[in-house]
Amino acid sequence: MSATARGATSRGATAEEDRLDQLRRGASTDDARRAAVELLIATGLVREEHPWVLHDSGTWWIDFDRATEAVDALTVEHEKWGLTPSLLSVLEMAASLADGLTVHLRHVLPELDDEHTSLVMAAIAEAAGHPDAEPPQA
Repeated sequence: MSATARGATSRGATAEEDRLDQLRRGASTDDARRAAVELLIATGLVREEHPWVLHDSGTWWIDFDRATEAVDALTVEHEKWGLTPSLLSVLEMAASLADGLTVHLRHVLPELDDEHTSLVMAAIAEAAGHPDAEPPQA
């Protein structure tokens, strides 16, 4: 079986790696968008079937307007997409970082599980220009 048939691109990267690289490049010039994209990647919210992940002529990108619309629509039917309340909160936070969606932290934060809380906090630090920030030690 050829490398291309196994899902590798001509540069040796898999189709998945190429897609993730394109998503990252699309947000590389803006700290907040880059943080939002990395948050979505880290939580698995960049699957091809997600309505906010778009593809055209070999290019992949995140449509944060669609992500914002999806937050409202998926609040009722998030199970259809396999989104837990925690993942829905992650999507809402990413849309806020990237496009300024108003988020009511009092409602969003309690829905985050431990892992997603850490990822959201790291994304906020990156969006603020502090990608290497460490949480204070108790």
